[in-house]
Amino acid sequence: MWNYLSLLPVILALWAIAGIWIVFAIAVVNGSVDLEKGFPFISNCGSYAPQSCIFGQILNTGAALAVWICIVRYHQLRDWGVKTWQNQLILWSGILCAVGTSIVGNFQVRCNLGDPPPETGLHFPTFPKASSGFFCVLGSQGFLGFVVLATLAL
Repeated sequence: MWNYLSLLPVILALWAIAGIWIVFAIAVVNGSVDLEKGFPFISNCGSYAPQSCIFGQILNTGAALAVWICIVRYHQLRDWGVKTWQNQLILWSGILCAVGTSIVGNFQVRCNLGDPPPETGLHFPTFPKASSGFFCVLGSQGFLGFVVLATLAL
């Protein structure tokens, strides 16, 4: 029953790798980043239009895939007899990771500096973005740890 769903993590990984390189290529072609100053971070590449829109959609799609993977894993562990509270902790930490990824993808660096971009008109302070990134990393580490512990308990 679960065989074809085992491809979801592979699809997510390929999607993320391809998306990051596409955003990087667009930023280099547009001249948004200068490779002579060093290799840029992906957040710098995805800070300016049009690659900021593509970067946001890649992260949103990746977050949706991650939620799907978490829900499938929740049902797998439930069928294997993992305790309810441990399984729910795994599910919610994975969803927290996906929400943090979506927040980071939708508010780029340019929104934090000076005038808001004309297409959104939003200011998003640096602290909430940094804290959401921190919780995203914390959630992913917790998710992986809980999955390993729940799997070893079987």
